[in-house]
Amino acid sequence: MSLKEVQVLPIKVGIVGLGLQGSKYASLIYDRQVKGMQLTAVSSRSTEKRDYVQERFKDVLFYHDYRDLLNESLVDAVIICVPHFQHVAVAIEALSRNKHVLAEKPLSVHTKELEPLRQIAEQKSDLCFGIIFNQRTKPAVSKTEGFIVK
Repeated sequence: MSLKEVQVLPIKVGIVGLGLQGSKYASLIYDRQVKGMQLTAVSSRSTEKRDYVQERFKDVLFYHDYRDLLNESLVDAVIICVPHFQHVAVAIEALSRNKHVLAEKPLSVHTKELEPLRQIAEQKSDLCFGIIFNQRTKPAVSKTEGFIVK
């Protein structure tokens, strides 16, 4: 079989949290602007978001409780877009349910929370875990980094 014959299946993505960033990522993935990804599920505690999802993303599963999304077999990976103080708890649960994780920054508001996450990420080394640093390429950030003394 040649490389041209290999069919790569899309990564089935669930988004936890549909605020500004979560909705933006959902649209990008659903509209196939991100190669290799398929939006299959979203979660939000908001009833209004459920109505929005049913209208905008017709074939995407909606969950009020993110834990139900994490149990979904149609989800390979999650993008975590909940408030900052919830990132670690959701990431730990997602990894423990064998989901790949991409979390919004900052990962945590308290460094003491990070050790249990580090441990489970290390135990689940077959899964991918990453953090979105969406500001790092902005000119102001690059210039500021030049002022930091190492």
